[in-house]
Amino acid sequence: IVVRYLVADALIILGDSVATLIEPYLYHEDPEVQKISCEIITAIGSASFAAFMPPLLDSSNDNVLCAAIETIGVLRVDNTVPKLIHLFESNDATQPYVLDALGKIATKEAEEFILEQVRSENNFIQVTAINALADCSSSPNLAAKLLDILPIAPEELQPLLLHTIYAIAVRSDVKITPPAFLRSLYMNLMTSDRQEDRITGIWALQDDLTTAESDVLSRMYLLGDESERDITFTLILQSADALLLEECVRKILSKSTDYDVVESVLQNLQKNWQEISQFAGSGIGKILEESRSAFSDDHLELLDSLLPR
Repeated sequence: IVVRYLVADALIILGDSVATLIEPYLYHEDPEVQKISCEIITAIGSASFAAFMPPLLDSSNDNVLCAAIETIGVLRVDNTVPKLIHLFESNDATQPYVLDALGKIATKEAEEFILEQVRSENNFIQVTAINALADCSSSPNLAAKLLDILPIAPEELQPLLLHTIYAIAVRSDVKITPPAFLRSLYMNLMTSDRQEDRITGIWALQDDLTTAESDVLSRMYLLGDESERDITFTLILQSADALLLEECVRKILSKSTDYDVVESVLQNLQKNWQEISQFAGSGIGKILEESRSAFSDDHLELLDSLLPR
């Protein structure tokens, strides 16, 4: 077995050039050889292997089946969708693998089938289906359908559904507005210790941010890495609410002397100053001047470029 995996590693490095060499081993009499062959192709990830895979969906060995399904998903072999759906309905062992593969293939038929499973009464299947859509789907229509399910979904699944809707919105670059009456869900996410939750929560509230959220927003900024800070600042800015922006900047600067946090605030203000100056320039300028004594020399240079004296 050790030798097999050493050979596998070498074949993966060679990539596409080993296609004809690997093909016979996909149909080998030893299921373990078939499984390792699938794993090699999955690691290479080239569509040049796609035509080899459909016959493996007739295997009677679950380990081979599941490995083949995983490979088919990675290679996005879309002509296998009907067969994958049949396997889902006839072989429970394949179900999570099928949903994951269909999510990667992402044809309309595949996504519609996954959506059916989101409505399943089986919690495991629901979660697996939602994750499959979160990973790959970019269909705004699908996001709209998930939005319809969101209010009636079990409470424990609502955050996962919202993550998926957010992921689709970002990938498809479309405006999606979650229902306002689930505000408590979004607020709970914004106070989470998980970055993914916080970003999804603030995105869901993007059209309804008020000064009441300034504590939560400033906390997000302080907890986050550079990416989360930029997302948080952008969504605060989109509110075009001078009081909200001023409160957030004041609280962030009063609660942190961390070099990177202060620099991030000043850089975000500098990048967006033309827009900010139209609705909150004087208020932000006053806050920055009040904080001047706490700034390092590097930050004072940034401040002076922003507010020439």
